[in-house]
This record gives sequence, C-alpha cells and structure tokens, in this order.
Amino acid sequence: MIKKLIFDIDNTLIMWQDKYINAMKETVSEYNLNVDYLKLHNLVETYEEYYNIYSKENMINLFNKKLNLNLDMSFMNSWLDKLGHMVDIDENVIDTLKYLSQKYEIVVLTNFFTDVQIERLKNAGLYQYITKVYGGEIYIKPSIESFKMALGDTKTDEAIMIGDNIEVDIKGAMNAGIRPIFVDLKDNTDGCTFCTTIKQIKDLKEML
Repeated sequence: MIKKLIFDIDNTLIMWQDKYINAMKETVSEYNLNVDYLKLHNLVETYEEYYNIYSKENMINLFNKKLNLNLDMSFMNSWLDKLGHMVDIDENVIDTLKYLSQKYEIVVLTNFFTDVQIERLKNAGLYQYITKVYGGEIYIKPSIESFKMALGDTKTDEAIMIGDNIEVDIKGAMNAGIRPIFVDLKDNTDGCTFCTTIKQIKDLKEML
C-alpha cells in the first residue's frame, strides 16, 4: 500500500519560467556588476558538474572563480530571496496536492537550497500540503542516499517518486527501489518507455 509521495519541484510542481531568471538580472543590477547575468545563471545551471552538494559558499566561490568576481554572501542572499518569490500559482496543482494530501504523506526531494524551495512552495500555495522538504545540502539526486533520506521510515514499496527528469528523478528512484511516475509537462517526444507517464499533475487524481 502506498503511504508516501515524493515530489520533485521544478517542472513538476512548479513549472519553470524563463522570467524567473530575472531574479539574477535584478540582483546583478542591484550590485552594479559589470557582468552578463546570463553567465551567472549558466553557472547555476551547471553547478552540479562542480559540486555534489548544495552550499551557498560553494556557489559564491564558483561565481567568483569562473567570472573573476569578488562577490560576498549578501549577493547570494539577495538573489535567493528574489528567486523565492518568483513563482506562478497553478490552481490545478494546488487542488491536486490538497486531494493527495488527504490520502498520502507528501514530501519534496529537490536538488537546490531547502530554504529557497520552501519559500517558493509557500508562494505557490503548495507548502501547506507538504510535510517535509529535503534539499540538496546533504545529498543530491540521483544518489540512492538522497532517496533514502526522503523515504525516512517508509518502505521502498510504500512510496512513489514523481518528477520530470528521467536520469535524476526516474532512474534515480528506480535504482533506490522506488516506483517512479514521469511528469512529461514539456511533451518530451522520447518520453519514458519503461515507466508510467503523465502529462499533467492533475492526472494523479485519477491514478492515486
């Protein structure tokens, strides 16, 4: 019997929008930096190529080293604060999580900073349905340890992982012995031939 649902966030519960990059653009402007904000954004996107956990110190060091900057932690805090407030509200997702939370424990497993993701979930109207958010400060997906962390005392056959990334969320969950559901919000033509696929989060109400 399924007891716990483990959700990814970006492009699963909260659809990523290009406009969210404006958090970095606004912070670069705030600090009067002579650097293309997209270069900083690209380093964020490739952060996991350099580090296997999320640390604000590591990220600021990456910015400084790669772009020859001298940023301090106030820059990170300002950027992350802005990012935490840049979300869109999706009533279908809210309604689905409200429904599922009455039947299952819902947790989140994300490869980013826990406090920022909690803020985003709050601003998206979703946090009240979630019992715990596991960020990337200790482990990151697709490590088996990250999924064990999200499982807690729940057995592997009592949980489902729901995410949009086949390598990180789907295969990672399978390697940990957890059944995955692939969220294909971007209409990936390749899809997932070896797992259950949904096109919208609200489809879960008919499945679970």
